[in-house]
Amino acid sequence: MSDVCGNSAGLLTVEFWGPMACFCPPYAKVDRLSYAVPTPSALRGMLASVYCKPAEFWWAIRKIEIMRPIKYLSVRRNEVKRRLSDRGMRPIDVTACRTQRAMTVLKDVRYRVTAQITPADGCRRPLAALTDQAVRRFEKGQCFQQPYLGLRECICDFALSDGLGRPIQESMDLNLMVFDTHVPYDNRKNAPFSSSLYHAVMQDGVILVPDYDSPEVIKLGRGILAGPAEGSDAYVAGTV
Repeated sequence: MSDVCGNSAGLLTVEFWGPMACFCPPYAKVDRLSYAVPTPSALRGMLASVYCKPAEFWWAIRKIEIMRPIKYLSVRRNEVKRRLSDRGMRPIDVTACRTQRAMTVLKDVRYRVTAQITPADGCRRPLAALTDQAVRRFEKGQCFQQPYLGLRECICDFALSDGLGRPIQESMDLNLMVFDTHVPYDNRKNAPFSSSLYHAVMQDGVILVPDYDSPEVIKLGRGILAGPAEGSDAYVAGTV
């Protein structure tokens, strides 16, 4: 296994790219306005789309590198204002419930993500075995579902990083961003919603992500984020 792909500490460096992305903050759920960069929880979900065993491990994002310039695109799309009812699954009259909403998305994105496979309590498999299986899945392009960049219509490609290329040479203070909408290592099937924030700073295209248990991560519980922001996260097998 090469140092670029992974190492004995369970670290993997993976690249995701696509024509469009939308990592929507909780305060912009109607007319969606994307963050400038992906949230750790969205990236965790993208990784989990490829390799996910909640009973054995969870993904911890360590570093985010922005490989292409940050560009925005404004679009309008037709949506429906109602959801299918859980009671009887009665159909929706699309013509009566249609509405048009604006959406500001990111255009032509590519991210290099360094993440760590963190064994869960009670995991009996060695870390090296978990890492090797993850590497094989990324090399073969296998996934449980196609990863997407915030919204399900923003599907993306993925591959293990070859380490070539530099991130954009741009720095900015991104202020408070969503860190996660769940406790990352809570592997219960119906884990309760628990929001958290962190102060994201991009230095020469690189964002260092603190550990969830770090004091740098602000835990709100149900807090000010009343529910998962639609389009902000892509957590699979515990999906948001």
